Amino acid sequence: MDRIADAAKSVTTGVDAKDIEYWVTIYIMGREYKVPADLTILTAMEYAGYKFVRGVGCRQGFCGAC
Repeated sequence: MDRIADAAKSVTTGVDAKDIEYWVTIYIMGREYKVPADLTILTAMEYAGYKFVRGVGCRQGFCGAC
């Protein structure tokens, strides 16, 4: 089951866990997640398993939706 979840993370975020050198710990709604250190907040949340359906905007910080 963990391998499936790891595969989904790389498809969703484009990040392969075996290529990560540095990790950070983030907390979302009281839960702890280990994510690659070089991700944006949005991508880190996706890596942790959160799915965004709307309100994501341009994903670059230009449009201001975030």
